[in-house]
Amino acid sequence: MLKLQDVQAFYGKSHVLHGVDLTVEAGEVVGLLGRNGVGKSTTLKAIMGLVDTRQGHLTFEGLELRRQKAYQIPRLGIGYVPEDRRIFPRLTVFENLRTGFDRQGAQASRVDELLDRVYTSFPRLKERERQQAGTLSGGEQQMLAIARAMMLDPKIVRV
Repeated sequence: MLKLQDVQAFYGKSHVLHGVDLTVEAGEVVGLLGRNGVGKSTTLKAIMGLVDTRQGHLTFEGLELRRQKAYQIPRLGIGYVPEDRRIFPRLTVFENLRTGFDRQGAQASRVDELLDRVYTSFPRLKERERQQAGTLSGGEQQMLAIARAMMLDPKIVRV
């Protein structure tokens, strides 16, 4: 499903990833472990097209991700939850969830089904759906960030 081969990533002139190889098959749960500064977040950003990858192959379902623009990658079915959450603090929980769904090509008939899935996984968000997201606890905000990615109905999620 997802394959990285010899991925080299850079922040400006700083060479950060040196030949990362990773394979994730459908149905697998994979974790990247390591101390601070070893490239875990940079690997995820490389997959999402958010850092400069000058070498290697990143493929998702056989499609080369390096040829895609960063905004196109989520449309392929890859959900991403950045470590800083990036929720919209002045929007309600429900409005934040809708930002994950209100996009070109989304089928309105699926919104209730996706909301049911999200609220089943995170019942606390259902309780707080009319509350401003910025007033949630840190853990609840993280739930919301993951749930918003789930509203994209992704094939794979990066957290």
